[in-house]
Amino acid sequence: MALTKCAEFISYSRTYQERLSSRRLLHFASTALFWECRTIDSSEVNAGKRPIHQRPRWVISRTGKEQGIVETLDLHNQYERWYMIVQEFSPRQLTYKSDSLSALSGLASIFEEAYTKEDEYIAGLWRRDLPHGLLWTVRFSSETSRALEYWAPSWSWASIEGEVYWPTRTIERHQRDDFAIELLTNNLRVAKENSKGTVLGGHIRMRGQLRLLSCITKPVEWGALLRYRYDLWCNGKVIGNGSFDVDGDDTAEGVWLLQMHVQQPGDCFFPYHPTALMVQGLPGAWMKFVRLGCAVLDDEQLDFFDACEPQDFEFY
Repeated sequence: MALTKCAEFISYSRTYQERLSSRRLLHFASTALFWECRTIDSSEVNAGKRPIHQRPRWVISRTGKEQGIVETLDLHNQYERWYMIVQEFSPRQLTYKSDSLSALSGLASIFEEAYTKEDEYIAGLWRRDLPHGLLWTVRFSSETSRALEYWAPSWSWASIEGEVYWPTRTIERHQRDDFAIELLTNNLRVAKENSKGTVLGGHIRMRGQLRLLSCITKPVEWGALLRYRYDLWCNGKVIGNGSFDVDGDDTAEGVWLLQMHVQQPGDCFFPYHPTALMVQGLPGAWMKFVRLGCAVLDDEQLDFFDACEPQDFEFY
């Protein structure tokens, strides 16, 4: 195939897990033969260089030995690696977006077999790191949408058509104990033939602190928090800033703030580090929510959740 067509080929989501799980790859272009392995990318005409694309740094073995995509890592680095895979995967082309979870199910099985055997895969995330996993956000420059057809819960990155990433990957490991959310039960329904594929329905039950917002407005000047460009109001004052997963959701009413991470002074000056989720109650239902976006509190409002008792709720 032509080199341009080869580049198009590797940009498709369906080829991603095959490429990542392969020890060696051959690319047949119109001008030359290109190859990849765990230690080098090369070609007939450009030996020793990277003529097509850079091999993802997170699949290269630290020992330099030929291995699969997995290696001995501590627990947190294992999850970081998964988030990097999803980030690389999300902007790729997919004929049917509803296949996004199915397209990664093979890699999820490899991860589970390698070092998450005691964990549970839940709609593209891992149970033992779920509080961290829920804090994904969309790229600022990415166009996003949420389809009417259901294939994943609103809190899963797979429910969004667009590029996602995890800004909280920079959180120090000791801060992971500061998460303020707890998963109680997983009540999702998945297909019997592929438990890591498309979600058919259901919810997860969680316990956390929620507080209803008065309103949400978009300021004339965004200031420093360019990513979180909406003002969040409660009791007549701005308590923080938020960002919607889909722009069309900015007219939503009945929006609550769900604390995810215990925010520390100065965190609001790192606008790519969300500490809460914006959620909306389902019509006519009590303590049943869907996700709308991410948020961060102002430094003067770090006690915003102090008066809120943890409550059990269902997350759809």
